[in-house]
Amino acid sequence: MNRRDLLLFRTRAGKRVYELGCERLYMRFLDARRPDAAAAPLDDHWLGEPEPQYHLPGTQELFDALRRDLAGADVLRVVDPHWLADAELRQAVDGLVAAFRAAGGHVEFVGDPPADLPAASPPGAPARA
Repeated sequence: MNRRDLLLFRTRAGKRVYELGCERLYMRFLDARRPDAAAAPLDDHWLGEPEPQYHLPGTQELFDALRRDLAGADVLRVVDPHWLADAELRQAVDGLVAAFRAAGGHVEFVGDPPADLPAASPPGAPARA
């Protein structure tokens, strides 16, 4: 049991829960879609300091990392799905949810999902082994 589960009194014996915060995902998605920060000229020079170097993952890297994280989970908890207003983001998350369910995972939504987002897995659906 991790500290967060203990402090929030979560009891999911033997189940690995991956919590996908849609607000944070949306912000990371926007960062991934913006033009490369290194390409923009900066007029900020501090006493000969080198230019800052940023590496922001692209959208493909972002969703590849999510797929790797989901590989070890039994339950996917989608928190605040109303942040999935962007069509491209919604399509990518729908694909993740569908693949997770196809692999036998259980999906829960916390918050009010938009009407066209797929519903949570049925209560009797098998969990991933």
